[in-house]
Amino acid sequence: MAGLSRAGEGNTYFAENYRDLPKIFDSEMGDTTSVIAQNATVEIECFEGFKPKRFLGREGKIIGNKAIFGVPQLFLGQEKFGLLELDYSARDQGEFVIVKICDKGPGLPLDRVDALFKPFERGDKSLVSEKSGFGLGLSIARGLATEMGGFLNYRNEAGGACFEIGLNARR
Repeated sequence: MAGLSRAGEGNTYFAENYRDLPKIFDSEMGDTTSVIAQNATVEIECFEGFKPKRFLGREGKIIGNKAIFGVPQLFLGQEKFGLLELDYSARDQGEFVIVKICDKGPGLPLDRVDALFKPFERGDKSLVSEKSGFGLGLSIARGLATEMGGFLNYRNEAGGACFEIGLNARR
């Protein structure tokens, strides 16, 4: 216990039972425990020529040409990754690999969707002061996708936000 106390730099708490833990975590971590998405589903749909083989380092389902994994909670400022191994057999030029990422949140207000891919803009203005970064990620990602003959789009779907990136499989 003495070692834990030293590691906590004097912030020592006593939890009489498990119900005390949320208050302790909240006082120590504040907004870092802010959940911004729950029960998000990442669905990767592969077109002809591509076949999902297996997930690497994560549980998921493979059903035909789709690979699906869930993210129970996503916290403010947190990133989640999923690695998927694919089999590929060459086909005619112009085929795309499309990755679709959707959540079950409120989506974005329609008047903010156009600004989403502009440099130094964010989709939800209320998150600007709480998130790090400069609002360049989606602008750069769309530019790279376009440069490689693909696309990156956003749309509100029933039950949440949805990003879709398509990359030309032949480039």
